[in-house]
Formats: sequence, structure tokens, C-alpha cells
Amino acid sequence: MVEGGAGLIDPCPFWDEDGKAYLSHAYAGSRAGIKSILVIKEMNAAGTKTTTNGVMVYDGHELDPTIEGPKVYKRNGYYYLFAPAGGVATGWQLVLRSKIYMVLTSVKW
Repeated sequence: MVEGGAGLIDPCPFWDEDGKAYLSHAYAGSRAGIKSILVIKEMNAAGTKTTTNGVMVYDGHELDPTIEGPKVYKRNGYYYLFAPAGGVATGWQLVLRSKIYMVLTSVKW
């Protein structure tokens, strides 16, 4: 277990080119009391535990009533965060992009 907590769902690790490791995840409203939020936290290089409280990088309450399953990728100098939104039956894929080359946890997408 990388990090325990009620309602933390859909964890996804990401290792940047500089060797730093991050964990993105969402929250299950039924267990965490919040939903439609994506968070990125720093991890140790081995990916065995988080090392920061992280930062909320996306709040979907206004536009995306359900957001979960975040995945972070880097391509051609851009960081991309993909996440399914809107629910299973009628949902869509959200894609956020940032050009900023710095610690992911300080980037507002």
C-alpha cells in the first residue's frame, strides 16, 4: 500500500524524466465524502509511499460531476492528465495539458 485512506481510488504512478515519482488519484464520494477531485502527490523514488500531502490539480464539481481514474503522461514537453468524467453510462474523457516543466504538484492544470 502506497497510501492508506478512506475513499482514495484509482491510483496511478508517474515517474518524470528527472527521476521524481508522483501518484495521482481521485476520491470515491461514498467513502471519502468528496468526489470530482483529482490530486497529485510526490512519492519516494521506489514508489512505495507518498512523501507529500499533494495538491488538488482539478476540481470537477462545476463541469464534471464525476471524475476518476487519472493518468499522467508526458510527451513533447507537455504533461497530460487524462481522466474519465461524467459517469459510466454517459461519460466522456477529460484531457488537461500543462507546458510547465517543474514539480508536478505545484502545477495548476
